[in-house]
Amino acid sequence: MIVNIQVLRAVAAVMVVCDHILFDWHHDLGNTFPHWLNTTVGSAGVDLFFVISGFIMLETTREGQTSPMSFLRKRLIRIAPLYWALVMVQAIRTYKNDFSQIDLEWLAQSLLFLPHVEGNMLHAAFPSSYFPILFVGWTLIFEMFFYAIFAVALTLRRSRWWPFVVPAFFLAMMAAAHWLNNSYLNYYDHPIILEFLYGMAIAAFPPPSSMRRLDSAPIAGAIVVAGFTGLVLGDFFFGEMRTMRAFMYGIPAAAIVFGAIRLDRRGYVADNRLLLSIGAASYSLYLIHPFFLSKVQGLLIAHPPAHFLPILIIYACAIACTIVLALLSYSFFERPTQRLLTRLFDARPNRAKDATGTVVRRPWAKAAD
Repeated sequence: MIVNIQVLRAVAAVMVVCDHILFDWHHDLGNTFPHWLNTTVGSAGVDLFFVISGFIMLETTREGQTSPMSFLRKRLIRIAPLYWALVMVQAIRTYKNDFSQIDLEWLAQSLLFLPHVEGNMLHAAFPSSYFPILFVGWTLIFEMFFYAIFAVALTLRRSRWWPFVVPAFFLAMMAAAHWLNNSYLNYYDHPIILEFLYGMAIAAFPPPSSMRRLDSAPIAGAIVVAGFTGLVLGDFFFGEMRTMRAFMYGIPAAAIVFGAIRLDRRGYVADNRLLLSIGAASYSLYLIHPFFLSKVQGLLIAHPPAHFLPILIIYACAIACTIVLALLSYSFFERPTQRLLTRLFDARPNRAKDATGTVVRRPWAKAAD
């Protein structure tokens, strides 16, 4: 495990939670919303996750003998159980008054990690028109798409050029989407998928020995700071523009990940138990926070405070409570489920290891990739 990457997972998840809080606050309690909090930079937590995912997938499979089926099986064991459980919970909440009205096609698309496509959606808004039943699952649709293409690339791993199959496929797909009228391609034709390639590039092209003098801790730290500054500036100048996202958020996110890895390699790690715990539970935090925040939002709408400060305090407490729920979810659902399914379907259990294959000994940091 790369400690700083685990910490970045925690940062990314909390950024997304804060972004959704600010969205709800601005739209439902706008009369108390302070102008200086009017930003969507928290949504860049998704971009951080995508860059990290691209890096980890290549870093952990490059030297091993992972087969395509084993790779996909481990990815499903890691991603699917909690997501499927929460999709069913959300479906029950949505159709609790009349289950006969349940949209089975929408439910199936959600469970299969497919975008919600109905009829001609070529000009539908992205991503809201394509949301699965559990709306935060829109990012998992991209994740599973990336995993599928990565598994195809693994079939060619005898060639030194096998990682280039992924960018070649992405570029070919984006070109095809430009010419073909297909609703599914219209979803996947999003520049955000390039952020997986940024992460793969970080893993594939470490700094050469000729740049060793530049590969120092102060410079790596400056790159991380520049990356976070870039996220803020990108949000200020561009907002959430679909066509610019891989540039305004993706490149700064890649800089943050690159700098954090170089700091880790130099021995500068954010070895904090709480941050590592939140990083381990970041997937749970990402998926469960809408359920808890919706209850908080309902209470605030029913009993709106007159000033912004009480709301700010309430939301701060909500973030803390959501983190606690995520830690419980990770400890009592994610990890036990992964262990059980690994024993059932994977002959060689994956004991959380770092990039060198060393077993992680910190119990709070034993998160699967």
